[in-house]
Amino acid sequence: MTPEDEREILALMREARKKDRGYANFFSWPPDRDLEELGVVQSLQEALAHAGTAPFTDIASRGRGEDPPDCEARNASGKRIAIEVTELVNGKAIAAFKKGDRYN
Repeated sequence: MTPEDEREILALMREARKKDRGYANFFSWPPDRDLEELGVVQSLQEALAHAGTAPFTDIASRGRGEDPPDCEARNASGKRIAIEVTELVNGKAIAAFKKGDRYN
């Protein structure tokens, strides 16, 4: 790895830290939202396959400017399907987390 590679990696890490929300970070990849959404859909596909069903294959991100939907895939018949990744958010829970309180 060159010193230039190391500087680029460090810059990406700093950018990610600036964009960190501090909550709901399991799938978070701040430098690249498209990659984050693709990862969510791939994890869903893996979980469904593990459960014995595979409703879609050939997942692809559509990228900024081409969404919605965030991703597309193929169903069992080979037809294109749209997949939109949505985060369910509870404002009170986020505020409590940021204050360090437990939300019940």
